[in-house]
Amino acid sequence: MCKMNYCSGNALCKPNYRSLLSGNKLSYCDCPSTHFGHRCELIHDRCISNPCENNGTCFPTLKPNEFSRLCTNQRPNRMVFLSFVSVSGTNHYHGKRCDMKTQALSIKINETFKYDGAVILYFDIHFCALKLILVH
Repeated sequence: MCKMNYCSGNALCKPNYRSLLSGNKLSYCDCPSTHFGHRCELIHDRCISNPCENNGTCFPTLKPNEFSRLCTNQRPNRMVFLSFVSVSGTNHYHGKRCDMKTQALSIKINETFKYDGAVILYFDIHFCALKLILVH
């Protein structure tokens, strides 16, 4: 049932998913956080509109109306440090959308991103014995 490109958006396709309500065996698409719909064909990604300015990088989050950003002057996974930068000739930005130019004194603080994960287990049901059977 899981034919090539059955599920879109890099979704995981699970063949022979049994619906307890209807008893049908259908393919099931397990969508990533940026997609939804029966076959993960609908996209919801706050970063598609490129909300960060001045070469800032946008990272989608699990919350549909939020995103994380990394401005061009931020350095991830570094310790907190203080530095003086000259405004002339620099392109350092900050703000929610990386749209505000940094002033002459810049305090850079390590900003970490929280990554969430999930474990999904699939089970078949043995209706006579009323047991769950783990399916790989």
